[in-house]
Amino acid sequence: MTVESCAMATVKYLLFFFNVIFSAAGLGILIVGCKILADVTNYNHFMGGRILAPAIVLIIIGMIVFVIAFLGCFGAVKEIHILLIAFGVALLTIFAIELAIGIGIAIFQSDVSDLLRTTLRESLVTYESEPDNKVAWDSIQTYFHCCGVDSSDDWEESLKEKLPSTCCYSNNTDPCEKGNPLINPHGCYQTLLRQIRTNSELLIWLGAAIALIEIIGVMLGFQLATSIKRQAAASA
Repeated sequence: MTVESCAMATVKYLLFFFNVIFSAAGLGILIVGCKILADVTNYNHFMGGRILAPAIVLIIIGMIVFVIAFLGCFGAVKEIHILLIAFGVALLTIFAIELAIGIGIAIFQSDVSDLLRTTLRESLVTYESEPDNKVAWDSIQTYFHCCGVDSSDDWEESLKEKLPSTCCYSNNTDPCEKGNPLINPHGCYQTLLRQIRTNSELLIWLGAAIALIEIIGVMLGFQLATSIKRQAAASA
């Protein structure tokens, strides 16, 4: 076996091993995307649907990664030049999409604070008159164990002394109103803001890790494709 053939075989098996890792990464992306999607559903109403897009795109990318990994494995094992080129191009495309998502998340993080507070306060006032707002508020107050925007006092303008039943820790025979010791002491704004930022940071770090894997994959794929083409030209 020549040095070049040995080098090609090494790249071939490295690429195969890479695609096993890449498949696992795709599964990880899919799981994280589903987790974040399930989480943001609880407060998506207050973000106008903007927070759903990154999670949905992440799930789609996770599924596409499986197809790309198979493409890379098959192309490496069978030494098919065109499949390896397609593999490299597909990885570059995914990398570009992830970069765009990362930039979008970074921009979104800069103005999410004001947007969230404004939307929460506006929807709180129409809690009883707008069924969608009522459902959304009851959902986040139950799920995150919080009450009002900053505290239970925020409900005074719309509900006076009365509070939504979801402001209290559990259903009880006493009405959930001011003075009840079971009222959740934490406002929903800070809780939601922390959750959104945690999810955003998770997306950014996951995207950075996957981007590094993709760059390695592109280099291996194009290297093997070049070696196969060079070998085919030498044999002709």
